[in-house]
Amino acid sequence: MRCTECGSEIRFTSEPMRETYKGEELAVDGIKRWVCDKCGNDVMKANETDRLGRELVDAYATRKSLLTPTEIHKLHVSFGMSEKAFENPVGVSSPTVSS
Repeated sequence: MRCTECGSEIRFTSEPMRETYKGEELAVDGIKRWVCDKCGNDVMKANETDRLGRELVDAYATRKSLLTPTEIHKLHVSFGMSEKAFENPVGVSSPTVSS
């Protein structure tokens, strides 16, 4: 397979990625993708792109000592409240809880 940017051969990997999110450099492990060692371009399937986004949000939240979206969802479910009812005590507005 060839790089769409420079035409060089690309390789498949799942080695750790370093990405910048909200000004923080974060590492994410296990994202499957093709990488060009010449120009640095990478290509991944849509499900891996989605996973990368979720992993970056979680890593950022953890670094900043914030609750991750998964933790917020677990709290919301454990209280048995609707999303709307859960927004007020947590201090967020719609659609933060559903997101």
